[in-house]
Amino acid sequence: MTREEWQLATDRLRANQDKGQADEDAALEALNIQNNNYARTPDGKLRNPITYESDEGIVTRPDGVTESKWVDVKSVDKGTVYYTEQLRAQKEGARKGHPDGKQRDLTVVLSNINRTEVQPSRPLADSADVLHRNSQNGQWSFWDKRANKGQGAWQNITDDQAASILGSEI
Repeated sequence: MTREEWQLATDRLRANQDKGQADEDAALEALNIQNNNYARTPDGKLRNPITYESDEGIVTRPDGVTESKWVDVKSVDKGTVYYTEQLRAQKEGARKGHPDGKQRDLTVVLSNINRTEVQPSRPLADSADVLHRNSQNGQWSFWDKRANKGQGAWQNITDDQAASILGSEI
């Protein structure tokens, strides 16, 4: 790889990281969910982000934690989002009540401009609530795995409905 190719790849990686962080922040902020990836609270106080090590040794950190959910936000331009080791570990941590003994469930938020370009895999849809947030206009959708003769489809939902699914208040 030449220096120019390396620089192009590095610039592309940084741009993708920045976009992912912006999408994550916007989705969580829209529903007043504190981002668990920051070492400081919004008012500047130090805190310890919640992490969990699964029975298989996978260390993970949810993007947000509410009264009823562990939340992971995925910024994906197009394609299928799979039920990865990371998401399985988060589901395990949520169900085991880490860190406070309160059992929760997992919700995955997919973020991009066009929801028809992304969808969850069937194992992900069977294991977690899956929402979509349009990163351009803020519109929320819910993946209804029973729609479309069991193939699944996005259904529009309001901000209040998204907040209710995620266990937050707006």
